[in-house]
Amino acid sequence: MKKIYFLITAFSLMTFISCSPKISVTAKATGGSDVVFKTGFSDSTADTLRTISGLPANSPIFSTDDIKEILTQAGVQRTIVRTPSPMQVESSGFIPAALSELSKTNIFRQTQRSLSITLGPKQLKEIYSRIGTESQAYFDMMMIPALIGEEMDAEEYRQLLSAMYGAKFANELVDGKISITLTSPNGKKTTRAEATLGEILTLQKEKTWSVNW
Repeated sequence: MKKIYFLITAFSLMTFISCSPKISVTAKATGGSDVVFKTGFSDSTADTLRTISGLPANSPIFSTDDIKEILTQAGVQRTIVRTPSPMQVESSGFIPAALSELSKTNIFRQTQRSLSITLGPKQLKEIYSRIGTESQAYFDMMMIPALIGEEMDAEEYRQLLSAMYGAKFANELVDGKISITLTSPNGKKTTRAEATLGEILTLQKEKTWSVNW
């Protein structure tokens, strides 16, 4: 169980604390949706994360077997995972329409006429509540404002991270961008959005991106 908690935390970290995560979700006419996720870290950020996590120097950040296990535990089916480099990971799979552990976080929501992704304090706290105390420590170390309920803008969060882990790590995290693409079943409707991680991690209210058809 401890391993599962650690893996879920690792996935959460790479989702919300990676340099440039890209999420693409395509709804299926028969229900459910296909999801593609890509992310990675720079060498310096990877070194900082290894230090925080107690990993050996130069060790790989991602393991295909571990990431596949994370996605399976979250209810993602038909998963494919590859690591183009020790600091990068690409994965894809199918999110069924039936209730899954992933849907319980309220991040993904699909109806017969819409598909949406929602990020905010509630979603981060939901993930946080589902992991063990050892894994929660990783989140605690990042002092994520949206998670701890601290009102702070992106620049203030940058200063906090810089004091804790150095300016290079802080700038890469706060200025990093998350890209989201949502597509309708017939491919005719697409919503594309981009936000800085500093904006997402300091949200005080939920932010939702949707595509309707």
